[in-house]
Amino acid sequence: MISKKQTLYKRFILAILLLSALIGAPARAQTSSSAGTLVYDGLTREFLVYVPPTVSTPAPLVIALHGGGGTADGFRAETDFDSVADANGFIVVYPQGMNREWNERRGSGMTVRRSSADDVGFIGALIDYLSAIYPVDPARIYAMGISNGGFMALRLACDIGERLAGIGVIAAQFTEDMRAECAPGKPLRAAFINGTDDPIIPYDGGAVEVGGQYRGEVLPTEASVAFWLTANACPPEPSGSEHIDPRPLDHTSITLTRYEDCAPGGAVRLYRVEGGGHALPGGSQYLPRAVIGEVSSEIHAPTELWGFWTG
Repeated sequence: MISKKQTLYKRFILAILLLSALIGAPARAQTSSSAGTLVYDGLTREFLVYVPPTVSTPAPLVIALHGGGGTADGFRAETDFDSVADANGFIVVYPQGMNREWNERRGSGMTVRRSSADDVGFIGALIDYLSAIYPVDPARIYAMGISNGGFMALRLACDIGERLAGIGVIAAQFTEDMRAECAPGKPLRAAFINGTDDPIIPYDGGAVEVGGQYRGEVLPTEASVAFWLTANACPPEPSGSEHIDPRPLDHTSITLTRYEDCAPGGAVRLYRVEGGGHALPGGSQYLPRAVIGEVSSEIHAPTELWGFWTG
């Protein structure tokens, strides 16, 4: 027969176990998704990191860079890169730009800036920091971004390209200054996803205007592609092309041009989004069409980039 004292003791033990489970639950969740800070160059820098339960060892790392005026949290929601990471076992980090902007040192008349931070140095330090905590594969680190974040991905490829295996550039391309200064350390897999009707970053090059402010000049998208064809020792003739239009009612289509016969580690893709605006394909209509143009739903850009980088 169990005494009253034994019953109370069992209830006490059960309460302790339940309390331990409740206390432990947030800690387990924190290991998969967390916010962090890193002091670099005297500035406290912020980032979000997502480590899926399916993470491989060693794990690829994707650096996802928000656009100007954006946030790490907002870009995380917009891209849904977490779901792609879940399906493929890689780590995603969403860094936050100072004053919501990346200092990609664009040049060519780019005079209005909200940040003078050393963002190349910060991203390099962030790679080191995450590699000390997580099983990051140094041979499979990728950077992508949109608009200001796309320019930043280009800057990273030019300045610390030896640390990257691939980039994804959305709604962005080289300026003359950036192209002249670019010296990637090795071939890498470079993809451009640009809309032909982008009202902010003109596909065929020219003046950039944001909110009525002149933000410099960009080269045509094809000039940026041509640079990477040379850098990756790719032949000028494409390996193939295809027309993507599974959703004709969205008023866009995509012409994908592939360059695969390149130096080891190198490849180039151009996603010409016909009728597309200043947006992430597969993302949301985050501003009115009169401001950013049409958002294409023909592809989910993060999924497409991951397939290209690892294909």
